[in-house]
Amino acid sequence: MLGRILLGFLVLFPFTIQSDSTTQPLNVKPGLWEVSVTMTGLPAMPAIPDSVLAQMPPDQRAKLEAMMKGQANTMKTCVTKDKIEKSEAFRNAPKSCTYTIVSSTSSKLEMKTECTQNGVKMAGDFVVEAVDPENVKGSMRMNASGGNTSGGNNAMNMNTTFTEKWLGADCGELH
Repeated sequence: MLGRILLGFLVLFPFTIQSDSTTQPLNVKPGLWEVSVTMTGLPAMPAIPDSVLAQMPPDQRAKLEAMMKGQANTMKTCVTKDKIEKSEAFRNAPKSCTYTIVSSTSSKLEMKTECTQNGVKMAGDFVVEAVDPENVKGSMRMNASGGNTSGGNNAMNMNTTFTEKWLGADCGELH
């Protein structure tokens, strides 16, 4: 349960950023980017029944199976000029998360994050580095607690690393 919630925190939802006027956008190109994400520290996920896996599209099934094995998950995302200027590019998390910018330059963005959802509290550090305008790398370290419905308290540390490369100016159907 805690692992599924954490996965949702990191992959699926928009987020809020708290910053001030000293925030400097990363020097990266807007457009279509390919993202490769690897997570470690997730608890073992319960087996997913073959009947459920059989109903999933092949690409989604492959991503889920790779993620459960701790392998890199690759996807595409559209990074707009607006997202770059607002320091919102290269991250996703639920609306219940807040990011506070610690430092910001054209080549590196460092933030603290806090999230609470379904009884799970998470806190951690997020770093994004623009290697050049077409390549980005980053990491997130999160500590989570709570979320045990049996009255106990689960605690977990999770590390995520990612690399991103610019594919082109046109995002196609992604926005």
